[in-house]
Amino acid sequence: MFYFDGLTLPPDEEAMGNADPRVPVFFSKIDLLNEWNKQYPGQEPPKTTKVLDLIETFQSLIRPGGTDKTLKNIVFVPNEQSLKTASSLRSDASIPKYSFDEMLMVAGKASEK
Repeated sequence: MFYFDGLTLPPDEEAMGNADPRVPVFFSKIDLLNEWNKQYPGQEPPKTTKVLDLIETFQSLIRPGGTDKTLKNIVFVPNEQSLKTASSLRSDASIPKYSFDEMLMVAGKASEK
């Protein structure tokens, strides 16, 4: 997952419960660059692209008693194809429905044989 230091989205007090800017994290570098160019047309993006590991980020978000405040305002930004697929799944009655309102994470240690 990719992000730039300083690239933010406006607060979403209704969904996130606070007035802090949101930190967008993208699943592709191209989407990150497109958002940069949308917010800062004509400006060069930062030379350093930050990268997060998806599994480690999820684990930090769901860890009981977690204190990593940097993740508090993180927002995962899906790509256009994912949004189209989700929209078609919601509207197509012939395809089994999936719950887009919740996510279950299972973490554990692999057993050795």
